[in-house]
Amino acid sequence: MWVKNKSRASQEPRLQGWKMPPPLAEFEQKLHKATSSDDDQSLPNVAVIAADSNGVNIEPAAEKFTADTICWIASCTKLMTSVSAMQLVERGLLNLDDDIAQTVLPELKGIQILTKMTDEGPILRPAKNKITLRNLLTHSSGLSYEFTHPKMFAWKQWSIQQAKKNKAKSQSSDPAYWAPFKTRSVDPAVAYLVPLLFEPGEGWTYGYGIDWVGVAVSRVSGLSLGEYMQKNIWTPLGMTSTTFHLENRPDLIPRLASMSTRNDEGKLEPAGTGGPMDPFRLGVKESGGGGSFSTANDYIKFLIAVLQNNGKLFQSRDTLPYMMSPHLKDPAHLAAIHANPMSYGLAGNLPQDTKLDYALGGITNLTAVSTTGRAEGSMQWSGLPNLFWWINPKDGICGCYFGQILPPGDVPSFLMYEEFEKAVNASFVKGKAVKGKL
Repeated sequence: MWVKNKSRASQEPRLQGWKMPPPLAEFEQKLHKATSSDDDQSLPNVAVIAADSNGVNIEPAAEKFTADTICWIASCTKLMTSVSAMQLVERGLLNLDDDIAQTVLPELKGIQILTKMTDEGPILRPAKNKITLRNLLTHSSGLSYEFTHPKMFAWKQWSIQQAKKNKAKSQSSDPAYWAPFKTRSVDPAVAYLVPLLFEPGEGWTYGYGIDWVGVAVSRVSGLSLGEYMQKNIWTPLGMTSTTFHLENRPDLIPRLASMSTRNDEGKLEPAGTGGPMDPFRLGVKESGGGGSFSTANDYIKFLIAVLQNNGKLFQSRDTLPYMMSPHLKDPAHLAAIHANPMSYGLAGNLPQDTKLDYALGGITNLTAVSTTGRAEGSMQWSGLPNLFWWINPKDGICGCYFGQILPPGDVPSFLMYEEFEKAVNASFVKGKAVKGKL
């Protein structure tokens, strides 16, 4: 059965006497069947939770993997980093269109564009355009992750070979660091320094932009990124189970979810620990692009605060609508997302007929999403182990789907996420449940 409760930030008791809308009842049956522990299990346990603009949550009752289970939320961290940056824009400490290499991130001075890889190594040329905070927030800076673009993957592999040949001792040349990151102690300013794939502002590729934004937030605030978020997001919203540092929160370890993967037959298996995707080892110090741990209950508090836009996160009510509006120089650049299976999966596999742009916190659909009924003007993104979130201001709805399965782009996962959002959208109209009043 689904349970319905006031947002736990308010500490109010669960609400009684609520009749579950049929679409949610049908979704619950599908979710239970997919996660049942038998030979036909197609998904590991997941947590799903949605809320309306009044902060009232609905979630399916669960015993093991619940909305309080600790998950590595990976790139779901990005929205919190983006909000942090926009708070500092409001305070005049960051500017969206300054040359950020001249003001906050000198490591980006003189950065070059990777035109191609040859047997002898990379062919590079100087970049002409400046990199701005707006570029970094919208993934239009030219910075790419190695796992989302073949040219950058080839460059990383070349870097590994060069490190082996030179027997370099520096962090940036440590082969174990490149595959991907060895420990959480790597200097982020070293980890994110890669060549560009195109002139800043002249394309789109998913990459290190918001990781660099996290560095900028730390530098201008005088706090670590985690300290900044604790002061300005987590504590004000009552997010008591969110952190960059599980090693400092032994109270959270008993609730930590295990990671799953699929074998060659598509069957679920434990992902194990100690490998390159182990969340205890993955990443760098307080990565603004993917380093935090949280729960669905904590994250929905954050999404509700964004949805409500009631002064808890921003000084001005104009900041959030501006943040969620289109910001690409040319939305046609986002066509690259459909050509890249990794990026397409991270975007929740939106239908190709959906008109898209990129906002300052995630991808925004300029037309309604045909598969789920999501209204135009919504924003969404995801996290590597098949987590997804969305915010729909027009209908007053937000929600998140927390999985812990690798690799990203898991088809059963995003299909179940799609079913979840479809059920929520079919059950709510302008923030009200179709059956039973929220």
